[in-house]
Amino acid sequence: LFAEDINDKRLKTFGLDRVIEFSYTPKRFDYPKNLDVNEIFHHCFGVINPDHGSPEEIILSFEPEHGKYIKSYPLHESQTILRDDEDELRIKLSLYVTLDLIMEILFHRDKVEVIAPKSLREEIVRIHRNAIAINEKS
Repeated sequence: LFAEDINDKRLKTFGLDRVIEFSYTPKRFDYPKNLDVNEIFHHCFGVINPDHGSPEEIILSFEPEHGKYIKSYPLHESQTILRDDEDELRIKLSLYVTLDLIMEILFHRDKVEVIAPKSLREEIVRIHRNAIAINEKS
């Protein structure tokens, strides 16, 4: 659900799976006439739309066999192929770095390498290191 938050009057995405109860109210929400939802989510992976920052150039490298899947099912409409050979499939995306994107990268496990941006690469490494530490406990 994309709606106005009554607390801060900002447009936000709300997960319907988290709604506990609906109630009728006479209050009315009139969305701005120039609101273009497609444009708002153009650089988003999933439903998280940050209200700060700018889309970043994301560069991912996949092993060749897994790259076939990525070519068949692109991650996002901004996906462009930078390299496609026997060593790797390298793609570029223009996206906000959000939890949805991070979870998608983690889904591809050891079949993907984050080339850029450096901050995203470091976050993926941090997550993997934490997972190793948790799972190596005796």
